[in-house]
Parts: sequence; C-alpha cells; structure tokens
Amino acid sequence: MESFGERFGAYILKLRTDNVETQQEVAEGAFGDPAAKSRISALENGRLRRPQAKTVNAICAYFDISATKLAELRRPKSQPISKSHSEALEKYARQLENDLAASRAKIQEMTLAARKGLSERIDVLEERLADPEAALAEAEKTVDELRILLERDSNELGGPLLARARDALAHLDYRKAEIVLEEIEEREAPAVARAARAAYARGVVAELDVRWADAADHYGRAAGLSPTPEKLKKAGECCWLSDNYDQATGFAARLVELCRESPSAHELALALDRHATYLQYSGAYLRAETIFLEAIDVSRTIGEGEHPDYASILNNLGLLYIDMEKYDEAETLLKEAIRIGSVTIGENDRRFAERLNNLALLYDYTKKYSPAEELYKRALKIDESTVGIEHPEYAKRIGNLGDLYREMKRFDEAEALLFEAQRIARDSVGTHHTEYARHLNNIARLFEDIGKAEKALVFMDESLQVFRAVLGETHPQIEHYKRNYDRIASKVGT
Repeated sequence: MESFGERFGAYILKLRTDNVETQQEVAEGAFGDPAAKSRISALENGRLRRPQAKTVNAICAYFDISATKLAELRRPKSQPISKSHSEALEKYARQLENDLAASRAKIQEMTLAARKGLSERIDVLEERLADPEAALAEAEKTVDELRILLERDSNELGGPLLARARDALAHLDYRKAEIVLEEIEEREAPAVARAARAAYARGVVAELDVRWADAADHYGRAAGLSPTPEKLKKAGECCWLSDNYDQATGFAARLVELCRESPSAHELALALDRHATYLQYSGAYLRAETIFLEAIDVSRTIGEGEHPDYASILNNLGLLYIDMEKYDEAETLLKEAIRIGSVTIGENDRRFAERLNNLALLYDYTKKYSPAEELYKRALKIDESTVGIEHPEYAKRIGNLGDLYREMKRFDEAEALLFEAQRIARDSVGTHHTEYARHLNNIARLFEDIGKAEKALVFMDESLQVFRAVLGETHPQIEHYKRNYDRIASKVGT
C-alpha cells in the first residue's frame, strides 16, 4: 500500500506541474530556501514515506491545501470520509490552527529561558495539524477512556457536573473540561479516591492540550492522593518533558519503592532504569550508576539475559559511562546491547540504529574513526527506512557523522552534513532544544578548526544560550560548553 509520503508527493507534483513551477520555486516559496528543492524532489520521487510535520505544514500553506484534503491523502482512497466526520475534522483542524497561532504569538513575548515548553507545544500542535485525521482519532480514543473513568463516579457526583464535563470533552474543549474537573476535584476532596481520579483526569486533559507542566502538577497530586505505578510514571514523564528534573527523579524514586512491593522483577527493573536515566540527565552520574547496576542485576532474571529490555538497560548504562569517560566499560555494555538487539528486536529497528550510533559515538570519542564511520553509516540506512530523512534522529546521526569528518579533517564533507543536521533539527525539534544546540556547537567547532574563529563564536554563543536555558547553569555539561566558548572567544580576542 502506498505510504502517505508517496501520495502527498504525487499530489505536490501535480500541483507544481499545474502551476508551471520548478522545484526550486516551490522550495523558496514554502521554506524560504531554494536550496531545499532536494526535499521537494525527495517527496515527488516517493523517498519521503513519512515526511516531518513542519515540511508538510509549509507545503500545505504554500499550495493552500485544506485539512480535509490532507486527511484524504493520509487515508487509503477505499475509505471515504463521511460528511459528519469531515465537518468534525475541519472543526478540529481550525481549533489546532487557532491554538498554534496563539502559541506562536505568545512565544515572541517570552524570554529564552521560558520559551522551551511553549516551543515544544508548538511542535506538537504542528505535528497534529500535519495529520489532523490521526490526531483526532487519538484524541477521541483518549476522551473515550476518560469518559469511562468519570462514569465510575456518576452515581456519587450526580448528573449536572458530569454532563458539563462530557459535553466539553465531546467538543474537545480541553480548557472548559478542566474547569469542570477542577470543580469536581474541589467538591470531592474528602473522598480521596474520587478526588485522585479527578486529578488524574485533569492530567490527561492537560497532556492532551500539550501543557506538560500543568499535567505534571495534576498527575503529581493524583499520585499523592492515591499512589499507583501509572500515576507516578505519568507524573515523572510530564515533569521530564517540562524539564523539571528534580521532581521527575522524585516521582521515579517513589515508583521504584512501589515496584519493590510488587512481585514483578520486570516492572522493578524498568522503574530503576527510568530513575537512573532521569538522574543521569540531571547530572547526578554516580547515583545514576548505582541504580543502573541494580536495574541490570534485577533484569538478568528476565528472559535469561536475552530480553530486549535487559539490552536497553545495558545500552543506557553504556551511555552513562561515555558521559563519565569510562570508555572500556561502555564498549563492553554497548556491544552486548547490540548483540542482544540483533536477535530480539532485529537489525532493521530504529532502536537498533540508536545502539549502533551509541557505539559509533564511543569510537568517535576514542579516535577509532574507521569503525565509527562504518557504524554511523549503518545506522543512517536504518533511519532512512524507518523514521525518514526529516526526523531528528536522522539529524543526530548525520550530525555525528559530520563531526567525525571534522575530526578526520574532511572539512567539506563535514560542513555539508553539519548544516543539513542543523536544518533538520530546526524544522523538527525547534531552536530551543538541546539537540539543536548540539548541532550549533558542532558547526562552531568546524569553523574553529578551519580558522574562522569569529564565525565559530556566533554559533557557539547561540548554542551556549540554549544549553543554559534548558539545562540550567549547574548542570555538569554546561562547564564543558563554557570552556568551548571561552577557548574560541580567546582566539577572537573578546
């Protein structure tokens, strides 16, 4: 069956031909960059099976493609859209467009440090708007689950409040639904179980509305009233998404304690892995190592050490050891994770590509350039057939390969890859994300190496600003990036 990317590309080719336009003209009109004609070519030739949301949005805006037409392209022709569904889809798309416009307007008024959460909200809204059919289906599914949750208390709460909540949910009016749920929560505070379910429901609504900090508050309150693994997981994840690492690790620690009371070694191992990962990203490397080692001990009992989750924990500890510069230990773990992955998840899985990338990264750091290049290229081939060439994971991979070429003094090849990685990251995760900042850092180092220190300083300055805004001044990686900045600044004389 044709993919959405193939159908979309064929439609773009027809529109472009009808308008008598070149690929370069479309690229300049849609992206403001005539050099992006390679994306138009890849689309029209069917090579982008899963194009990124920002690419789709830009082209739809340029050709004035409606949400209904986009939905038709996303679903097989044998599944016609009914009039009622079409109307619901149009209404949902308009709601997304209004939310997106309001968020874009608001972000201009915010400081850099405050922008990241709203920038991520914009990314999600753009992704939903690029595929409103799928987004509507997912929202309706979640709302149905939420209705069932609320119906459990229908007798106790009575009809009026629940009717108002159901009506708001039916119209996907998340803000109104949350106001009603807040009334329920306040009214039912003495009834702890019902209050916890209402708080959890508010978390679901806030998460649907891409307000992760609010969702974290609601999930956290639900977990405080009635702690369950699901509530603690949700609270930790939303704290993590909103860059609140301290609270994320706190919820993860409580999840671990709860799972210790469970007979499931598998659940405990995953909870320990989650806790250790949050600690690693917050910079608490020694504590993370201790918990990763316990997770490995627990998970050895799962599938006699040949389970994909066991391999995942090995891989995560290997990454921590790279951060800690314990390279021999990292290599052993990463190789074992790859071996297990090849027989469990298979060698054409995006997770397998990530593991190849991690081992390549280690070889890069230890100056084993030839095996690193081979592994990066293997990972890129897997990415092309899974996530596609407009995905941030693909950007990470070509960025790593570009940085490797910089170290090998293959500067022309490095520059082309590093700028392409920056462009994909900008279009996929946005300019207030650590992945984007890393690509800027790599470009800065390239210009430093070829003797263009002033140009390097511009990219390094922007990179450092993003890292500080996202990670905070006390994160251990900040000192590394500050040293890079100071080194280049000294060459410029500032």
